[in-house]
Amino acid sequence: GGGGRGGNEQVPSQLEPVLSSYYRFAKPVVGSPQIVTGGRLTLRELFYLKEAGFRSIISMFNMSATTEWKGMHGEFHSSDEQVKIATDLGMHAVNFDLGGKDFPPPFSLEAVGAVSKAVESLPQPIYLHCHVGYTASLFAQIHMVTKGVRSPSMIYNDTRGLGWDYQSNTASNALISSSTGCRRPVSP
Repeated sequence: GGGGRGGNEQVPSQLEPVLSSYYRFAKPVVGSPQIVTGGRLTLRELFYLKEAGFRSIISMFNMSATTEWKGMHGEFHSSDEQVKIATDLGMHAVNFDLGGKDFPPPFSLEAVGAVSKAVESLPQPIYLHCHVGYTASLFAQIHMVTKGVRSPSMIYNDTRGLGWDYQSNTASNALISSSTGCRRPVSP
């Protein structure tokens, strides 16, 4: 079931085996168990997602195989290699480069719109990821609010349950406010 993941939604049965053992890299989005967020994927995790029935992967940032963030590095492929591997496995894969030359800045309404459009157009279930899951989870929650599935005030509660603190991040608060009209709560 979906217990202990920040909501009452049930994860589809085909996803349960992979997700129950691998919550370190995959977290179902409250309000849409067909969208799962997380961080970069190793080759093994790409295979797990395929086995679990995922049909699409969206990478929010263009990362090289050597991109390191707060000590997190290792068995990762570049974003372009990930797209090729996922495609070879029969999944759809999109590689955004938010903040890059041809893409909108990461914490902008344009970026939210681009990612939401991809989420709406790709076959589900979808794995939406950034480097560790912070930005991907934020965008997924905003997407659910703009679809009318979640209320804006739930973003802070839902994402706190996933371990993300958007309340203390100025860029996150500004994006939540501009895209949903929700203001940061006074107390956590």
